[in-house]
Amino acid sequence: MLRREKVYSLVKARLAGALRGDRSEQNLVSTYFDTTKHKLKRNGLTLRVRQGDGNYVQTVKQAGTSGTLARGERETKLDGATT
Repeated sequence: MLRREKVYSLVKARLAGALRGDRSEQNLVSTYFDTTKHKLKRNGLTLRVRQGDGNYVQTVKQAGTSGTLARGERETKLDGATT
């Protein structure tokens, strides 16, 4: 278990390079997809479609490789998506 000080230092380091802007709020709906045999999950992939403000974005995420926290991620805006 991480000590509170360690968690704080990790969060502080992560936020050090973050851009600051105006705060905003929106409702998002995220839907995750996989095959019935969970082929995406077994291969370290996640497929999500997120809807917010009438826009749809498809995201494919790849799990980090052995022991790393880094992961690949690719987003594509979906044109013509309907509810």
